[in-house]
Amino acid sequence: MPSIRTPRNLRYLLLCLIGASVLIAAPAAAGSAWSVAGPLVAPTAPTLGDIAADVPTTVALGYEPATQALQLRLDFNAAPSRNPIRVDAGIAQPDGTCVANGLSITIAAQDHMVTSTTTKTTQTWVPPRTEVGWSHSSRYPPGVGNWTYLSYDSWTMRYQWLHSIPGFWLQESHDVTSSEPDPTTHERVAGLSLAAADGVLSDTEVITNDATTIVLNFHSPLLEHASPTCVAVHVANRRAPFLLTPGSTLTTDAPAIQATQMPRTRAHRVGHRLHLRLHGRARSIQIRIGTRSTPPLHYASALSLQLGSKAPTSIAVRFKSGGKWSPWRTVPVSSSRSQR
Repeated sequence: MPSIRTPRNLRYLLLCLIGASVLIAAPAAAGSAWSVAGPLVAPTAPTLGDIAADVPTTVALGYEPATQALQLRLDFNAAPSRNPIRVDAGIAQPDGTCVANGLSITIAAQDHMVTSTTTKTTQTWVPPRTEVGWSHSSRYPPGVGNWTYLSYDSWTMRYQWLHSIPGFWLQESHDVTSSEPDPTTHERVAGLSLAAADGVLSDTEVITNDATTIVLNFHSPLLEHASPTCVAVHVANRRAPFLLTPGSTLTTDAPAIQATQMPRTRAHRVGHRLHLRLHGRARSIQIRIGTRSTPPLHYASALSLQLGSKAPTSIAVRFKSGGKWSPWRTVPVSSSRSQR
């Protein structure tokens, strides 16, 4: 049976179309968005001396995986002073406190320098002076101006003249560049650190002196796994932080699973492995051990994870169903001896 030969250009076109269809069919890996926002609760510590009038009132902290961007917004009841501010994001505790889980942002203030260029004119007095000139005539000096005949040089057969140049003022213009603080604006310089990650993300924003809102932006894919449930804002002269706890949280990514509908979880450790037993329904599960979180895992009734050198006494779990994540829930870890 004779073979069918495909022209080379046609085969190349078919391969390109097949490759393009594979790329189109492959879905892009999407991360998990998280956000926590709401009013801040003022500390209730006793007052010692004066307290600054400018206090933070609301906070919004959120991560968008599409742009790998984290944004922090702080609102104050008055224009904040230039004292340092620290924002710690963490995990809410049953007693209403917020335990930092490695995401911390420090905010400092400094002058915003503006550069200006001006033109300055200076005057310099040039004193009078004289110079000697030569010519071949006793009647005609070597140039125009005030020349006085002096003598005749027989060796060179030239006539010597003396020229008097009067003094004058010399004007010169030059540009002067200077940097000075802007009287109407200043800079907020922020650094973001993340546990188990080296380096610091930084952002500098210029705001007006009477602004009551500070907005900062950071970019990194590692911020996806922070997923805090509370925020603590530390300001100067206040011993305790201003807290945003789940009781006052307004999240843009509200969980779809209610607490009563979350699968029941039991965790125990055998050697260096963590075993989980789950009872309920969900699509995905995510586990946080210390400051590290697993990627979203497929839900199963039993899961097993390899542990590090440190044995945790508790873990945090959350579930996803219907496209929304539930709040993080703390689960105690029991230990048992390895059985052969």
